[in-house]
Amino acid sequence: MIEYLMGGLLKSPSSLFQAFSTYNAAIWPVQIVAYLLAGMVIFFALKRIKHSDNFILLVLSCYWMWAGIVCLFGFLAPKFPIFYMLGVMAVFQGFLFLWMGFKTEKRLPLFAFKSDMYGITGAVYILYALVIYPLIGYFTGHAFFDYPVFGVAPCPVCIFTLGLLIITRRPFPLILLIVPLIEALLGIIPTLLGLYADIGLIAAGLLGFYLIMRKKRLSGDASPSVPNL
Repeated sequence: MIEYLMGGLLKSPSSLFQAFSTYNAAIWPVQIVAYLLAGMVIFFALKRIKHSDNFILLVLSCYWMWAGIVCLFGFLAPKFPIFYMLGVMAVFQGFLFLWMGFKTEKRLPLFAFKSDMYGITGAVYILYALVIYPLIGYFTGHAFFDYPVFGVAPCPVCIFTLGLLIITRRPFPLILLIVPLIEALLGIIPTLLGLYADIGLIAAGLLGFYLIMRKKRLSGDASPSVPNL
């Protein structure tokens, strides 16, 4: 069963990087659009305007939906069936962000960078997802296209998402944290296969969960963890 789900990854870890190479080449230049959207997200978190939070949530929804439907379902899962499970989770996360994105401003997480522990940590996460993640791939012998690329692959998107959730200044439903935390913990699998940048994913999940729960506890938030759909 495990061999079937992994699709030969245990015997040939390099096949994962070959799959990413095929995927990244097939969707080029979507990666550029993903980075441009990230720049806009950062701008709206720094220079807040009306509907900044709606925009950020809708961009996050696009990232997760794309990662689930195109990357996981479309390219990776047919070769490695374990990614069907991750694809379902990614699409679910995308739906949650989409649903949140159409709420009124007063009921949204408030994404805003501040020069405190949360703001600095969130900025480090975002820098890791956008810059450090691909650099680790490069310095461990992988070309840009052979590695998960931000915005179109789930691992760097997960780190980016956690960074944004950490900088929120208004309580949000904890259901938004479930999938990123699970994916972060599952990062041990690609790490063992040689995708060493995912060590940062694991650390980001554990530290991010701690910081978000700490902030929620200190704020005395008693809001429900699961929103009313």
